[in-house]
Amino acid sequence: MYTRNLKHLDLEEDLRRAIDSDNFEVYYQPQVTLDTRTIAEMEALVRWQHPTGGLVMPSEFIQITEETGLIVPIGERVMEEACRQAREWRYQNGHRPRITMCVNLSMRQLQDPELVDKVERALRSASLDASELKLEITETMVMEDEEHVIGILRDLSALGVRIALDDFGSGYSVLNHVKDLPVDDLKIDKSFIEGLGENTVNDAIVRLIVDFAHTLGLKVTAEGVENHRQLASLTAMKCDLAQGFYFSKPLPSEAAATPVATNPLWGVPE
Repeated sequence: MYTRNLKHLDLEEDLRRAIDSDNFEVYYQPQVTLDTRTIAEMEALVRWQHPTGGLVMPSEFIQITEETGLIVPIGERVMEEACRQAREWRYQNGHRPRITMCVNLSMRQLQDPELVDKVERALRSASLDASELKLEITETMVMEDEEHVIGILRDLSALGVRIALDDFGSGYSVLNHVKDLPVDDLKIDKSFIEGLGENTVNDAIVRLIVDFAHTLGLKVTAEGVENHRQLASLTAMKCDLAQGFYFSKPLPSEAAATPVATNPLWGVPE
């Protein structure tokens, strides 16, 4: 226990230094529209560039940033950089269809009384239209403090940003509450996508979620798409968008610039 606590304190101190030194990078993963097979959205994902340990994945540090509250300043910087990058890509690519930038929010950020002001400042600083930003929360976060979260989401929605409910189906069911949430999109958790085309139960659940969402006028994104079998099933179910390694792993901004500019037909066998 002593060793664990010591490592925890060392990691926290490293993270504080990383914030001061701006050692975090934003990677981007495409979300592809299934009817046109072109990029409609990019999800911003944080990475930690450790000065001696190299690139550190979120699974290794996000939990401690939540526990310590460090996720608030980190999330703010990710928001600012993602908005700036979205504006830069729009400027570079002229009048092509705009790509929505998706940014994850944590529970700590939702508890931040300045969150709405920070989002508004990030949009204003980047000269980005609010409709080009989508903020993602998980259904577990909604159930943790439903009244507060719904109030914040309504304030954010009033700015004009879009709201997505991430990892849908993975936590406590919010089926009875979706009608009250100011959300525009549902993202199906990847655990339901894994067995598509092979597992009839997964097929039934995903089809149910897609139909349910469309009945409410919501769009649906499938997470964790890794093969053509899953993609074919989702296309047949008329899922709106898909995201996963089948299309692309998360990319640094320089590498992501090319697919954003050329936007080829994604996931179409040659």
